[in-house]
Amino acid sequence: MALVVEDGSGSATAESYLSVAGADTYWTAHGAPSEWTDAVTAAKETALRIATQYLDAAYGPRWQGQSTSSAQRLAWPRAAVVNLDGYMIASDDLPRNLEEATAEAALRQITETAGLMPDVASPGGVKSERVRVGPLEKDVVYLGAKDDFKMFSIIDALLLPFLESRTQVERG
Repeated sequence: MALVVEDGSGSATAESYLSVAGADTYWTAHGAPSEWTDAVTAAKETALRIATQYLDAAYGPRWQGQSTSSAQRLAWPRAAVVNLDGYMIASDDLPRNLEEATAEAALRQITETAGLMPDVASPGGVKSERVRVGPLEKDVVYLGAKDDFKMFSIIDALLLPFLESRTQVERG
């Protein structure tokens, strides 16, 4: 099935913020790794679908503004989004950074062993804990890593301009 790419219209059937051709162009300009260039079109389309789903799930609750239509499938396009320079993003526009973050996430979907957001048995679970009162000591042993959530710095950096500030103060 052909990939349905959001074009800024708020499509009810869109599956990705970027086309395979757009991702290929991005990766050609950024030194395409062999994992991307060797992938067949169907694998790239699947990676772009999952990448878009990941971006909406991981960053969606923090996007600025609101969707332009209740019928649109994806979180973008959005209204009332202001970039870091204070300029309003057009409500029928997909920012370049969003498309680039989609390409970056699609590559991670292909290259990461378990994809972008692997299932984990017990994320951050505590295996054992010891507390001593004098002279104050606390030992915690975690099952696996303390936090099993992967972070991708380039994706975070690309999307930062479109996220709500967590330190914003409102005065009434």
